[in-house]
Amino acid sequence: MRSAIVPVLLLLSLQPMALGPKALAEDTHAPAIDPGLTEADQLWRAGKFAEAETSYRALLKSDPKLVAAQVGLVRAMLRQENVDEALEGVNAALAVQSNSAALLAAKGDVQFRLAQIPEAETSYLDAKKLDPKEVHAYLGLNQVYRSESLYRKRIA
Repeated sequence: MRSAIVPVLLLLSLQPMALGPKALAEDTHAPAIDPGLTEADQLWRAGKFAEAETSYRALLKSDPKLVAAQVGLVRAMLRQENVDEALEGVNAALAVQSNSAALLAAKGDVQFRLAQIPEAETSYLDAKKLDPKEVHAYLGLNQVYRSESLYRKRIA
């Protein structure tokens, strides 16, 4: 299995080179990343969850619809064991932006922490349906199926 994956990954990594530099220049329309969000994410990765929560809250004061900050805030609260606050936060964010796959995956994380396994599975599946590229939906489904010992269940 591993030997079949390596050539595919190699081909995918070489594909932009085959297109040439002009095609790469035309395809770089990525949105600018907020430096405050980068700083908050770095705090979260460093394990400074209280400081990351403060940074995410400050970002949400300036832009309440910033999904990445909402998700980061929920995950920072979960890491500090503030599960009820995280549930309130994700539900409030979903009330405003119900079509966000990242927020649905974060809701699944909160529900999983509350041992609401069927509800968490539903949230992860809804997130996957909205955006098949939402990695946290697949990670959450893996966690749900492992906890239920459904090793033969397909999540792809």
